[in-house]
Amino acid sequence: TMAFKVPTKRIANPMHLNLWLKSHAFASLMGFISNINDTIQGCAVSAAPPPTDATKGVLRMLDILDELADATPRVEQSSRFGNPGFKVWCGKMEQDSVKLVETLLTEELRKGGAAEEIAGYLRDSFGNSTRVDYGSGHELAFMAFLCCLALVGVLKEDDVKAMGLLIFARYLDLVRKIQRKYTLEPAGSHGVWGLDDHQFLPYLFGSSQLMSSNTDLLPSDIPSEARAAEEAKENLFFGAINHIFQVKSGPFFEHSQYLYNMSEVPSWKKVNTGLKKMFEKEVMSKFPVIQHFLFGSLLKIDLPEIQPRTLLPTPKEALKHD
Repeated sequence: TMAFKVPTKRIANPMHLNLWLKSHAFASLMGFISNINDTIQGCAVSAAPPPTDATKGVLRMLDILDELADATPRVEQSSRFGNPGFKVWCGKMEQDSVKLVETLLTEELRKGGAAEEIAGYLRDSFGNSTRVDYGSGHELAFMAFLCCLALVGVLKEDDVKAMGLLIFARYLDLVRKIQRKYTLEPAGSHGVWGLDDHQFLPYLFGSSQLMSSNTDLLPSDIPSEARAAEEAKENLFFGAINHIFQVKSGPFFEHSQYLYNMSEVPSWKKVNTGLKKMFEKEVMSKFPVIQHFLFGSLLKIDLPEIQPRTLLPTPKEALKHD
């Protein structure tokens, strides 16, 4: 049996990035995300196979968290951004997280403490309750959550298509609702590479869905509000574009420059290949994202836990120690 443990941060400084890129955790996650990307190639959302009991369990868990958001109002405040109601929702979600994960596990895994480890990733999947923001690191934590469920054998090979087309799509509905309801800030500064304020993976997975001979959609349709509205339910890429049209105003090429440039790429295959490289470089290899990542017995790295004291003392403190 495995010795599960509550996952912790290990990446203390940019020098650790090389160890991360060579780690078991990096290989597992990249492989997991690539597998979903490849498996949903050419598939519309409605072409997803009927969900297994395991997939249904994860969908039900997301429904429960969605109901929790309905039951947690915004807090009246003068600031437009970062509504404190989000902290209340996060508190409830964190409190329920282990119990929610336990509903997905076998009795043996529950007894072994797997829920305590896997719930760590779930708690990081919806944004940061202190900064009231959400970014690609939170999206990555949700993929790590699913990856852990696969590593312990709860989600299996026949769930892979559903992970992309059903589970991830359901997750996106939930985080978009939370982002809107509590006006979450984008996490981190997005240079020109930011695809949109919050997400990355719908573009990767959605472009793979479009690598098919039975679609008339082309990358040149990316800036089309009408096409986005038509395709939003069936395709993750255009679902994300449709969401942008709902939350942003003004010319598309101004607020979504990177996506606008992508509309000149000749094929979805080229879009997908480019996005995969970009994901590895701009999300998986960036210290500001990865410094928050958690490691345990399932997603491993050869680094010790960060101790609170590893922060360098201020000059004043340093003098006290003499």
